Amino acid sequence: MATKIAAHAGDIAKLPKERTRDDNMSKARQDIDWEKIFKSAIDGEKAKKCLMNVAQMI
Repeated sequence: MATKIAAHAGDIAKLPKERTRDDNMSKARQDIDWEKIFKSAIDGEKAKKCLMNVAQMI
């Protein structure tokens, strides 16, 4: 887990665009704004499908 966190931090430091995406995702998660979460995701459509699959299992 620590390796993944370190890699993520390295990516953010090297790529300013990714920092913006990461900040947007963090804000969307804090606000529990699913549409913004999907828009900030790398593959928003896949994220929606995964959420719908989980919701159907409940």
